[in-house]
Amino acid sequence: MAKKELTEVDIKLNVWMGNRFKQLRESAQISQNELGRQMKVARMTVINVENGTQTITSRDLYNASHIIGIHVSEFFPERDANGEFVSQAEYQALLEA
Repeated sequence: MAKKELTEVDIKLNVWMGNRFKQLRESAQISQNELGRQMKVARMTVINVENGTQTITSRDLYNASHIIGIHVSEFFPERDANGEFVSQAEYQALLEA
């Protein structure tokens, strides 16, 4: 099976997710090496996810949330009580760019 070519939106979302991933990892004071070890992936995988050059699988995202000690939903944009993105303009700009 051929690898799917990433769209511009896919790439931007990977970068956004990578930044969030790194922010949450650092907040938990866990090194890339330690997170990779506990996730049973190479440190380079953690680096690539944080740089947005590798898409993280849902299983790895779930495992990372457990290791970091957060709910998996914390990786995604916040929503208000009405279900709207808290920073809707920023999120929409990401998708449209």
